[in-house]
Amino acid sequence: MKFVILKNNTANSIVTMKYSVALLLAAAFSSAFATECKTIKVSGDVDYPPITWQNPKDKNEIKGLAIQLVYDAFSDLGIKIESVYAGDWGEVQNNARIGNIDIIAGLYINEERKQYLDYTEQPFLMDPVAIFVPSKKAYDFKFSKWEDLKSLQGVTTVGNSFGQKFDKFSKKHLKIKYKELMEETFDELLSGNSDYLIQGLYPGIAGLARTRLSIRITPNPVPVVEEGLYIAFSKRSHCKHHIKLLSNKVHSFVKDKISSSLVDKYFKLWKEDFNLTGLK
Repeated sequence: MKFVILKNNTANSIVTMKYSVALLLAAAFSSAFATECKTIKVSGDVDYPPITWQNPKDKNEIKGLAIQLVYDAFSDLGIKIESVYAGDWGEVQNNARIGNIDIIAGLYINEERKQYLDYTEQPFLMDPVAIFVPSKKAYDFKFSKWEDLKSLQGVTTVGNSFGQKFDKFSKKHLKIKYKELMEETFDELLSGNSDYLIQGLYPGIAGLARTRLSIRITPNPVPVVEEGLYIAFSKRSHCKHHIKLLSNKVHSFVKDKISSSLVDKYFKLWKEDFNLTGLK
């Protein structure tokens, strides 16, 4: 009889001990989870003004409209935001894939990227994608639908995506070269080695202004597509649990038209950074 009671007491003690250990582990995990996100590293394309660009006075920093939205979103949480240079656009995406940065600010959504990124629920800004051609050929360049590009040679920068539908169409039907720098795509176009450049309208216009080529290259008035620009957490980020908060903030920015109102402001700041204030 005593043996039975001892056995029950032992069992109860074991259960109690396991329960206590579980509580301690849960508390420790909860505490770590709550405190581990002290710094968020955010990056973006080095050459996509007014959305993001590399600070010419501090090459280790990325500036822009999308970066400011991230700062504003977390301003009340006491989390330090570090805007960091993480390489060219392809390298930025890879650094998010492996968890070297927490957030990419300002990118389109596609299925491949969704494998390693958690996106906000809605874009913070709509971004028209344009076809750029040599100005002397602009009048004769006929474009009204994607199929018009099938027989032509295109060019863009490495890592670019123009939305899931166009990417799929492009991969199957179009001939597009990829260059590391936007300046190289302009050279490709003006040399006659490519018939058109496909690029986001905003960074395309900005790149032409910076290289003083706005007279020689012009965007076609018909957009290829208009895609949403998102902010996304790396799935390897210790701070990815804040994606809901970030989504709510983006919703507020869009509702209050904050994102769109910042476009002109950040174009102006970009021009000041590169001493282009006299250019339109």
